[in-house]
Amino acid sequence: MGFAAVLIPQLTEPDTEIPITRADASWIECVLPLSCPVGCIISGIAMDGYGRRIMLIVSQIPMFAGWLYTGFARDSQALIIGRAITGLGCGMAMGPPRAYCTEISLPNMRAVIGSFSYMAICIGITMQAGLGVFIYWKNVCYTCSAVTFLSFCSFTLLPETPYFILLHKNEQEARDSLAKFRGKHYNIDREMEQLRDFKATSDLRT
Repeated sequence: MGFAAVLIPQLTEPDTEIPITRADASWIECVLPLSCPVGCIISGIAMDGYGRRIMLIVSQIPMFAGWLYTGFARDSQALIIGRAITGLGCGMAMGPPRAYCTEISLPNMRAVIGSFSYMAICIGITMQAGLGVFIYWKNVCYTCSAVTFLSFCSFTLLPETPYFILLHKNEQEARDSLAKFRGKHYNIDREMEQLRDFKATSDLRT
């Protein structure tokens, strides 16, 4: 989200390898928030059908592709396309982390855990701006694509959330998933009862 603040100043320097016009700079700046809502809608619909974990993984693919495409860009049009692809992935990655963190956290910690994704966005933008001070923009793209690839790999190791499993599979699998997120002596039965009650009261079909 903060990459345009790194990219545009470097592209407006006299010795830049990709000269841009004022219109190009505007498109580079605004294309990510334009494509972001499309990703949000796709992710929001798919998350309920395929799961929070799957969408955590899938959302990294357009971001990884967008960062690489931007890093290998040779003209302003390619930069705009790369930013649009990254924005699509960015939008797709907005909802799943919040849903995932909320559904795996302890009931009395959900508000706190849910705020972590906002903190991560702020920290990420700050780190990216810091990298841009010292590193050429292409290298920032490659660094971000590497981070996205590591995220993709690590997310494959995550189990699905107990509530999603309860909605789409069976209670025993949901119980097994919940046990992975709780301590040995935690009262799983009580929380499973809460999940069953929430499922019953939240079922829009009834």
